[in-house]
Amino acid sequence: LLAFAGTTIVVLGGDHRSGGTLAGNLMVLGASAIWAYSIIIMRPMLGERTPYQLFTLSLPGAMIALVPYGLMPMLQTDWTKIDPVGWGYFFHVAILSGGVAFATFYEGIRQIGTARATLYQYFVPPIAAFFGWLVLGDSLGWLQGVGLVVVLAGVALGSRKRAVEPAT
Repeated sequence: LLAFAGTTIVVLGGDHRSGGTLAGNLMVLGASAIWAYSIIIMRPMLGERTPYQLFTLSLPGAMIALVPYGLMPMLQTDWTKIDPVGWGYFFHVAILSGGVAFATFYEGIRQIGTARATLYQYFVPPIAAFFGWLVLGDSLGWLQGVGLVVVLAGVALGSRKRAVEPAT
Protein backbone atom coordinates (compact mmCIF):
# COMPACT_ATOMS: atom_id res chain seq x y z
CA LEU A 1 0.00 0.00 0.00
CA LEU A 2 2.86 2.36 0.76
CA ALA A 3 4.51 1.78 -2.64
CA PHE A 4 1.12 2.18 -4.34
CA ALA A 5 0.63 5.47 -2.53
CA GLY A 6 4.05 6.58 -3.77
CA THR A 7 3.20 5.79 -7.39
CA THR A 8 -0.06 7.67 -6.98
CA ILE A 9 1.85 10.71 -5.70
CA VAL A 10 4.28 10.49 -8.64
CA VAL A 11 1.45 10.31 -11.18
CA LEU A 12 -0.71 13.02 -9.61
CA GLY A 13 2.30 15.28 -9.07
CA GLY A 14 3.30 15.11 -12.73
CA ASP A 15 2.91 17.46 -15.65
CA HIS A 16 -0.53 16.72 -17.06
CA ARG A 17 -0.10 18.42 -20.45
CA SER A 18 -0.83 15.18 -22.27
CA GLY A 19 -4.26 15.00 -20.66
CA GLY A 20 -5.94 11.68 -20.32
CA THR A 21 -9.50 10.47 -20.16
CA LEU A 22 -11.55 8.49 -17.71
CA ALA A 23 -11.88 5.72 -20.30
CA GLY A 24 -8.11 5.63 -20.79
CA ASN A 25 -7.46 5.55 -17.06
CA LEU A 26 -10.00 2.74 -16.63
CA MET A 27 -8.32 0.80 -19.44
CA VAL A 28 -4.96 1.13 -17.68
CA LEU A 29 -6.52 0.02 -14.38
CA GLY A 30 -8.15 -2.97 -16.10
CA ALA A 31 -4.90 -3.89 -17.83
CA SER A 32 -3.11 -3.75 -14.47
CA ALA A 33 -5.65 -6.11 -12.92
CA ILE A 34 -5.31 -8.54 -15.84
CA TRP A 35 -1.51 -8.31 -15.59
CA ALA A 36 -1.61 -9.09 -11.86
CA TYR A 37 -3.83 -12.10 -12.46
CA SER A 38 -1.69 -13.36 -15.34
CA ILE A 39 1.56 -13.37 -13.38
CA ILE A 40 -0.10 -15.38 -10.63
CA ILE A 41 -1.21 -17.95 -13.22
CA MET A 42 2.18 -17.99 -14.95
CA ARG A 43 4.29 -18.58 -11.84
CA PRO A 44 3.92 -22.38 -11.86
CA MET A 45 4.78 -22.48 -15.57
CA LEU A 46 8.20 -20.96 -14.93
CA GLY A 47 9.41 -24.25 -13.51
CA GLU A 48 8.74 -25.92 -16.85
CA ARG A 49 9.71 -23.16 -19.27
CA THR A 50 12.29 -20.42 -19.67
CA PRO A 51 11.18 -16.79 -19.29
CA TYR A 52 11.45 -16.25 -23.08
CA GLN A 53 9.31 -19.32 -23.77
CA LEU A 54 6.70 -18.11 -21.31
CA PHE A 55 6.75 -14.64 -22.86
CA THR A 56 6.27 -16.17 -26.32
CA LEU A 57 3.38 -18.31 -25.07
CA SER A 58 1.65 -15.18 -23.72
CA LEU A 59 1.66 -13.43 -27.11
CA PRO A 60 -1.48 -15.06 -28.61
CA GLY A 61 -3.51 -13.91 -25.60
CA ALA A 62 -2.15 -10.39 -25.96
CA MET A 63 -3.01 -10.39 -29.66
CA ILE A 64 -6.69 -10.88 -28.83
CA ALA A 65 -6.69 -7.41 -27.27
CA LEU A 66 -4.02 -5.69 -29.35
CA VAL A 67 -5.06 -6.60 -32.90
CA PRO A 68 -8.56 -5.08 -32.77
CA TYR A 69 -7.19 -2.02 -30.97
CA GLY A 70 -4.17 -1.37 -33.18
CA LEU A 71 -4.79 -2.92 -36.60
CA MET A 72 -6.45 0.06 -38.30
CA PRO A 73 -4.00 2.67 -36.96
CA MET A 74 -1.13 0.42 -38.07
CA LEU A 75 -2.55 0.06 -41.57
CA GLN A 76 -3.19 3.82 -41.83
CA THR A 77 0.33 4.80 -40.76
CA ASP A 78 2.71 6.11 -43.41
CA TRP A 79 5.77 4.20 -42.22
CA THR A 80 8.08 6.13 -44.57
CA LYS A 81 7.44 9.37 -42.66
CA ILE A 82 8.62 8.09 -39.30
CA ASP A 83 11.81 9.87 -38.25
CA PRO A 84 14.73 8.24 -36.40
CA VAL A 85 13.36 9.36 -33.03
CA GLY A 86 10.05 7.66 -33.82
CA TRP A 87 11.88 4.46 -34.78
CA GLY A 88 13.84 4.74 -31.54
CA TYR A 89 10.57 4.88 -29.60
CA PHE A 90 9.29 1.88 -31.54
CA PHE A 91 12.48 -0.06 -30.81
CA HIS A 92 12.20 0.81 -27.13
CA VAL A 93 8.58 -0.33 -26.84
CA ALA A 94 8.85 -3.41 -29.05
CA ILE A 95 12.26 -4.74 -28.08
CA LEU A 96 13.28 -3.29 -24.71
CA SER A 97 9.92 -2.89 -22.94
CA GLY A 98 8.17 -5.64 -24.85
CA GLY A 99 10.81 -8.33 -25.01
CA VAL A 100 13.71 -7.76 -22.67
CA ALA A 101 11.74 -6.28 -19.78
CA PHE A 102 9.04 -8.95 -19.78
CA ALA A 103 11.56 -11.79 -20.03
CA THR A 104 13.69 -10.40 -17.21
CA PHE A 105 10.58 -9.84 -15.12
CA TYR A 106 9.58 -13.49 -15.60
CA GLU A 107 13.11 -14.49 -14.61
CA GLY A 108 12.71 -12.38 -11.47
CA ILE A 109 9.45 -14.17 -10.68
CA ARG A 110 11.21 -17.51 -11.14
CA GLN A 111 14.10 -16.53 -8.86
CA ILE A 112 12.45 -14.56 -6.05
CA GLY A 113 8.74 -15.30 -6.37
CA THR A 114 5.72 -13.45 -7.65
CA ALA A 115 5.07 -11.19 -4.65
CA ARG A 116 8.65 -9.92 -4.28
CA ALA A 117 9.24 -9.48 -8.02
CA THR A 118 6.00 -7.57 -8.44
CA LEU A 119 7.07 -5.04 -5.82
CA TYR A 120 9.58 -3.65 -8.31
CA GLN A 121 6.78 -2.73 -10.73
CA TYR A 122 6.14 0.24 -8.46
CA PHE A 123 9.32 1.79 -9.87
CA VAL A 124 7.75 2.15 -13.34
CA PRO A 125 6.01 5.53 -12.75
CA PRO A 126 9.02 7.21 -11.09
CA ILE A 127 11.34 5.92 -13.83
CA ALA A 128 8.86 7.04 -16.51
CA ALA A 129 8.72 10.50 -14.91
CA PHE A 130 12.53 10.67 -14.85
CA PHE A 131 12.88 9.66 -18.50
CA GLY A 132 10.05 12.03 -19.45
CA TRP A 133 12.18 14.77 -17.93
CA LEU A 134 15.43 13.51 -19.45
CA VAL A 135 14.20 12.75 -22.98
CA LEU A 136 11.05 14.83 -23.48
CA GLY A 137 11.83 17.84 -21.33
CA ASP A 138 8.82 17.31 -19.04
CA SER A 139 9.09 19.03 -15.69
CA LEU A 140 9.76 17.13 -12.50
CA GLY A 141 7.95 18.48 -9.49
CA TRP A 142 8.96 18.21 -5.86
CA LEU A 143 5.84 16.10 -5.28
CA GLN A 144 7.23 13.47 -7.65
CA GLY A 145 10.41 13.38 -5.57
CA VAL A 146 8.29 12.77 -2.49
CA GLY A 147 6.47 10.02 -4.39
CA LEU A 148 9.76 8.36 -5.28
CA VAL A 149 10.85 8.36 -1.63
CA VAL A 150 7.49 6.82 -0.64
CA VAL A 151 7.87 4.15 -3.37
CA LEU A 152 11.40 3.34 -2.14
CA ALA A 153 10.13 3.04 1.43
CA GLY A 154 7.21 0.84 0.35
CA VAL A 155 9.37 -1.51 -1.71
CA ALA A 156 12.00 -1.72 1.04
CA LEU A 157 9.33 -2.44 3.65
CA GLY A 158 7.60 -4.99 1.41
CA SER A 159 10.88 -6.71 0.56
CA ARG A 160 11.92 -6.91 4.20
CA LYS A 161 8.50 -8.18 5.28
CA ARG A 162 8.45 -10.81 2.54
CA ALA A 163 12.02 -11.84 3.33
CA VAL A 164 11.08 -12.88 6.89
CA GLU A 165 7.91 -14.74 5.92
CA PRO A 166 8.29 -18.50 5.50
CA ALA A 167 8.38 -19.68 1.89
CA THR A 168 5.34 -21.59 0.66
